Amino acid sequence: MTIPLDNFWSIEPGAGSKLEAALNSLSPETLRLPAVLQPALPMEIIRGVAVVDVAGLLTKRPSSFSLLFDGTSTEQVTEAVTKAAADDRVKSILLRIDSPGGSCAGLAEAADAILAARAVKPVVASVCGLCCSAAYLLASQAGQIFAHRMDLIGCIGSKMMLYDFSKMFTEAGIRAVPIDTGPYKSAGEPGTEITPAHEAYFQGIVDQFFGDFIQSIVRGRRMPEAAVRKVADGRVFVAGEALKLRLIDGIQSFDSTLAALQEGAGSTKYPVFSEETPMSLHMDATPATLQEIQQACPGMESDWYLGQLQRQATLTQAQTAALAEKDRQLAAAQVGTGKKSGVKTLEDRGGGARDVNPDAVAEFNDQVQEKMREGMTRRDAVRAVAKRNPSLHYSYVSATNSENRQVQDLIAERFSL
Repeated sequence: MTIPLDNFWSIEPGAGSKLEAALNSLSPETLRLPAVLQPALPMEIIRGVAVVDVAGLLTKRPSSFSLLFDGTSTEQVTEAVTKAAADDRVKSILLRIDSPGGSCAGLAEAADAILAARAVKPVVASVCGLCCSAAYLLASQAGQIFAHRMDLIGCIGSKMMLYDFSKMFTEAGIRAVPIDTGPYKSAGEPGTEITPAHEAYFQGIVDQFFGDFIQSIVRGRRMPEAAVRKVADGRVFVAGEALKLRLIDGIQSFDSTLAALQEGAGSTKYPVFSEETPMSLHMDATPATLQEIQQACPGMESDWYLGQLQRQATLTQAQTAALAEKDRQLAAAQVGTGKKSGVKTLEDRGGGARDVNPDAVAEFNDQVQEKMREGMTRRDAVRAVAKRNPSLHYSYVSATNSENRQVQDLIAERFSL
């Protein structure tokens, strides 16, 4: 009988082999189990955080198949995330992921739903063991991804398997006779020959799925396409390596991530590593020197630098703390609370007023786009252009923030001008 599975998969190879072996051991009666009727959504709300489970084999619809293999329906993930985004009780969404991946069917809809929810409230993914292939595509649409140090992440790619049994059929005296309407209608049917044209045809479909996979990661992670393709070869990475490759944002447990979201309930900002976070949670566990912190975090007050040294902050922790401080300063300026300590404005450093170039917006954006075409992310491109041409950047922020000089100064400070 025909097993009711999709042909195209994004799944970790070891899990795929086990799945195939398990399916071959099932009887037709087992496969005819009635579909599960209206199973509960894989979601629970815990103190303002909607925890959505993405576990086991991913298939499009809930069925007896997903029940047997303890899997998750991507249709239900889509529904759960959409409902959580619209629920006023939910302040943030946490995807709890432990999955080798699964079917490509329904994957794009779930990914789009996660990205849409991210525009409404914080969406974070926490890996709890395995986050591979289709599961990573979903995770990449979250605003942040965290994993524990021994978790596995990646296996980016799409696949399908074809078996050419034509020679075996011939040796057994069996002739497969496709009665169809075109050269590709019966391609891949048991007993028929798989020709080079058939292989190219199926490879083209797999490549289209793979292309969408790549672009989804690019938009979700805001990584250059070249950087994504460099790691999109089917390899699986332990969390520390995944962090270096920018596939995840940090090393911490599910409980720590959930607690951070609960503590920040009602905030539109994502949780970051706090300055008190034990260094064992970070891969760069060596405390940074004063010179390293000053070079990586220019423009901060001397007391701030001293505080980082006293905390024995790593370079990553210091950079995170500096960005958090500058974000706080920007937010304070935008609500008109005035100048705060910790970051010096342009007036403090004698910057004074500068002339505004009316064409600055177009010119600045053109230079940023040029850097992005070279493979930079937009954030890195903005930084590069701002450092290379401070006057142009100042004119740009003046043109786009003409009603708030403090915002202009703090933005310029953030880019170390």
